Amino acid sequence: MEDYLLSFLGIAVSIILFFIGYRETIGAKKERIKSANSEVEKILVRRIVLETYTPKPIDISRLLEGKARDFKVKAGDLLSESGILNCIYTRIIETDLIAQEQREDILSRITPILDEAEGAPIQEQEVMEIPREQRKKNLYQSSVLFVIGIFASLIGGLVTIFPKIGTVDLNIESLFPAIAATAAMSLVLILIIYTFYRLKESQQEVTISSSSNAIAQAISFERDVAKEIEKKGIKVTPAGPKDRGYDFFIEQDGKKIIIEVKAWSHKVPISVLSRIVSLLDKVVTMENAEEGIIVTKTPFDMKTLDLKSEKIRLMTLREFRNYLTHRPK
Repeated sequence: MEDYLLSFLGIAVSIILFFIGYRETIGAKKERIKSANSEVEKILVRRIVLETYTPKPIDISRLLEGKARDFKVKAGDLLSESGILNCIYTRIIETDLIAQEQREDILSRITPILDEAEGAPIQEQEVMEIPREQRKKNLYQSSVLFVIGIFASLIGGLVTIFPKIGTVDLNIESLFPAIAATAAMSLVLILIIYTFYRLKESQQEVTISSSSNAIAQAISFERDVAKEIEKKGIKVTPAGPKDRGYDFFIEQDGKKIIIEVKAWSHKVPISVLSRIVSLLDKVVTMENAEEGIIVTKTPFDMKTLDLKSEKIRLMTLREFRNYLTHRPK
């Protein structure tokens, strides 16, 4: 009977030690990340509300890097600039302590910045780096947890022989099966409990403005546009490694057409779209191209845009497909 009680005690000790180790390593890092995000959010809300401060994406990026150092985490572990701005937007909307006039003024200042952050140019290299970094992070966490679990299980197994230390009954060879069985049972229970714990934790986690998902969708949409062009037997030429104001261009009969792809999942403000049209118009002139085309997921009412340039067109992917089919060669 005593041996069974010692085995149960060893298992309990193993589980307790494992979760103490988890809280002091991976759990502690998650708490630091959460605290750093919260600190950045509070700082910006105070400055925006009390000092009529209007942050720029680069300002938020610098603040995130500074707080990442303060809390000893990586800047990439924190929310993105657009994620922080979304949090601020939510706090401004939900609070009853701000007068309506002040709320409207604040929203009029931060909404264009939010649109700018969400519409920032995306490099395909970032899409390749995000899964790689995530795999490294998952591998590191799994390795740490495995080592902690092994040590906790071994200590739990040794608990079974603790009362016999210093007595004549101490015989490691005869007691080894009990130690091994207790350690193995402890490790199995740790894995089961941790699996349920992570499942519950994942259901409570909320991902705000997942930048990696947005990047993946943008690159996927860009490739869909390029495939439609290639289906027509037209060669697609990338803009190059530097941000030249467009994604790629095509040439037919000596005429150059510049293509800019925007995978917006919602309609952007007219002011943002007008600025993009103006920039692309300048690029068309600089590149001596015939016209520029902006391909979007969401259709836009051309009457409300009042485009000043006759060289810029806005099309959905379907409209772009029809344009390529019926375009005179």
